[in-house]
Amino acid sequence: GLTIRRYEFPGNSVRVVTMDKGFKTAPNSAKTDSLIRVTGGPMKFLQNGQSFVVNTGDFIREVAGLMHNWDEVEGG
Repeated sequence: GLTIRRYEFPGNSVRVVTMDKGFKTAPNSAKTDSLIRVTGGPMKFLQNGQSFVVNTGDFIREVAGLMHNWDEVEGG
C-alpha cells in the first residue's frame, strides 16, 4: 500500500510517502511542481512518457500539469 504523512507550514508543505514493494500509483498530475528526495529504492518514476530509475539520495521533480506515476517494483 501507500502511506502519506503531510507536514504543513506557511507557504509550503513536506510530505513523507512510503510505498510497499510492488505498489504502483495511478497516473496523475499536480497543480504545482514538487521536488522529491528519494529515501529508498530503486524504483521507477514515469513522467510525460519518460521512465527514470531513482535510488536512495536522488532528487526528482514532478512537473505541474504533466502526467506521472511511481512504480515500486525493485523493493526499497
